[in-house]
Amino acid sequence: MVTHVNLSRESRARLDVDGVFIILEHVATTDLMVEAGIETDEGGCIIVDRHQKTNLEGVFAAGDCVCGGMQVVIAAGEGGKAGLSTLRYVRSLNK
Repeated sequence: MVTHVNLSRESRARLDVDGVFIILEHVATTDLMVEAGIETDEGGCIIVDRHQKTNLEGVFAAGDCVCGGMQVVIAAGEGGKAGLSTLRYVRSLNK
């Protein structure tokens, strides 16, 4: 069970968490998203803003699940953007 995430190797900064989700393409996640309260459109695509943020604080999404384009280049770019947004969010929690 994951209880925390180390934010830096150099410092002892850590973020306590309730869980970590790893989403794999071969596992249906629609029910998980709905149960968690993540907003989707009528087609089941996760709704995100330009920073890949969902309606839930601290939850980001990228790739095919946001239906922004079913191409690996778009998904990789969105993944990078989501990663940077997540980093900024986590850093803001330690201020």
